[in-house]
Amino acid sequence: MKTDAIRTCIQRCHSYGMGIRGAEEGLAAMEAEIEATKQGGCGHNYDRREWDACPVCAMKNGVSVRIYNIEAENAALREVLAFQYSGAALYGDDGELQDNRVPPFIDFKRDSVDYICQAMRQRGIDVMEKEGSDEGSATV
Repeated sequence: MKTDAIRTCIQRCHSYGMGIRGAEEGLAAMEAEIEATKQGGCGHNYDRREWDACPVCAMKNGVSVRIYNIEAENAALREVLAFQYSGAALYGDDGELQDNRVPPFIDFKRDSVDYICQAMRQRGIDVMEKEGSDEGSATV
């Protein structure tokens, strides 16, 4: 395949009056273009002149270059969830993230994700049941 490319390149260069040196330079440029845009080791196509690692999966030579700080991300996401869910009712003194408005009480900093989800779900069910019973007892 490479010899065919060389032969084709030389023929094109001769037809344009570039000579052998021009053909070699043209071939080198073609090979560089092919090498730069070929598939990475991860299986994704990307231009290696623009990206140091694959922009899809952050793999470089089969090794992930993406560095996660799971604990910091976990803390940041818990804080965002606490503020979004509890709003002004959130107790946040001294770095706490607690919502003690109604049971089940939620400590966004210390409770497990499963417990937080379960407590939020239970609170939603309690609100729906209360609203349903309020509508049934209303007098018209």
